[in-house]
Amino acid sequence: MSQTVALVFAFLFAAVCFFAAVFFALRFLKIKSALLESQFREQSLEERLTDRKEQEEALRNAARAEFENLATKLIEKETKS
Repeated sequence: MSQTVALVFAFLFAAVCFFAAVFFALRFLKIKSALLESQFREQSLEERLTDRKEQEEALRNAARAEFENLATKLIEKETKS
């Protein structure tokens, strides 16, 4: 009889330990997943920021080239007159 009770308690203890391990494993995976998602978002934001900076630089260079082109044309026009 006492052996049966000991087996039941051992089984209950093993079941509690198993469910606790599953619970903590799922919790760890949830935290790990959130961390990876956060890192992905941060990387995506950094890439978009870099792309925008590159676009701004390209627009600035194009505007500068256009301004220099117009200034050159104006100077040529003034020197011809």
